[in-house]
Amino acid sequence: MRMSKKEKLIARLLAMSSDFHYDEMVKLLDYFGFKGSFNVRLSPKLHQRAALLAMEDKMSLNNFVAESIRERIFRETGNPI
Repeated sequence: MRMSKKEKLIARLLAMSSDFHYDEMVKLLDYFGFKGSFNVRLSPKLHQRAALLAMEDKMSLNNFVAESIRERIFRETGNPI
């Protein structure tokens, strides 16, 4: 699968992310105007496990994934989204 220009630039930025402060990276990435949706490819087993956990929490799989990402970002940065 070919990467778009945006994906290539983001990959380059992430490869040298240690040269940037978090806030600088956010400003750079804001330039691209993310739309809030993306495709995720998972193994069938991971997909099944995530779906089961989402059901246990009475939430959609989409909300489960979004919450998981939100929690990871908070753990890594200390900044709530």
